[in-house]
Amino acid sequence: MIYSPKRGQERAWICSSTAFFLATVVISSSCSVVTYQRLSDNVEASPEDLNQVKVEDLELSHSDSVTLPKNTVEGLPEYSDITFTPIIGAIIPEFGSPRMMTNTGGILEGMRIALDVFENENRQFSKPQLVVIPGGDDIQGITEAIQNFTEVQVLGIVAPLQDRIMLEMSLKKDLSLPVISPISASFDSNSRSFISLVGVDPGASRMLARQAITSGLKTVAIVHSRDLKSTFEAEIFRAEFMELGGSILGKFEYPVGATFFEEELRAVEELQPDMLFLPVPGEDVELLAPQVTFFGLDSLGIRVFGTAGWIQEDILNAVDTRHTDGVVAA
Repeated sequence: MIYSPKRGQERAWICSSTAFFLATVVISSSCSVVTYQRLSDNVEASPEDLNQVKVEDLELSHSDSVTLPKNTVEGLPEYSDITFTPIIGAIIPEFGSPRMMTNTGGILEGMRIALDVFENENRQFSKPQLVVIPGGDDIQGITEAIQNFTEVQVLGIVAPLQDRIMLEMSLKKDLSLPVISPISASFDSNSRSFISLVGVDPGASRMLARQAITSGLKTVAIVHSRDLKSTFEAEIFRAEFMELGGSILGKFEYPVGATFFEEELRAVEELQPDMLFLPVPGEDVELLAPQVTFFGLDSLGIRVFGTAGWIQEDILNAVDTRHTDGVVAA
């Protein structure tokens, strides 16, 4: 079983990144908060999270409509001489894994924070509207939800989606509205009408460094891909680990697309560190984890730590548990 430290920092990261994104979008609009339809009873996010966004059965009111001057915000459609009610849409899953539903609660909380920040800093505008509807767990349900949004003037949609749904959405070429998923995809899913945030959470690497030090692990070897995300996570961990008094015995990188890691793992074996940090993409975990076992690093008492790639659901299903047992990941 993979051990994952407490996810308070991950939750905070989701909230803050969602709030940042939503604040960026709503800066272009002005109207009052309205939520639309009730959340499904199957939503398992905590009551504290869901209560932050008031969900009622209300008709959208056009009494608060405003006229947006032409070209007010670069990149938006040219609304001129028309009255409209700009709205931010949100499609949430009706059910899913506990982690997915917890993340959904964090995203809703981030939206609430963004709307509050916008209202406080832009008193000349009314508070933007937020329309929340359940979208099911399949592409048809999501598509139908998007079509419902076309009946009102929605600027864009925030939708936390699982990888399978993300992939299908990214391949659709007839999306009537831009859809943004605030959950990072494990693949390049971005298209003209669909964007997933592929941000790197620095908190995860820092948390793992602290976890290692508090567990009495004082020396580490790092193996990572040369891709930007993996390199960034490795550097964040290195800096935090050293600041806390740990020693970096070696840092090895491999080219993107590599499939055989004997050179790097043999080098780690010679160093005999307390732990091995592997901030690698999920697709590399599928190849790398069995090789860590094959070259005997697990038998040397070297603890293995990893980042999000190690806890992707599809990767856990593909890799034999004997290659992931005991790994600490966040």
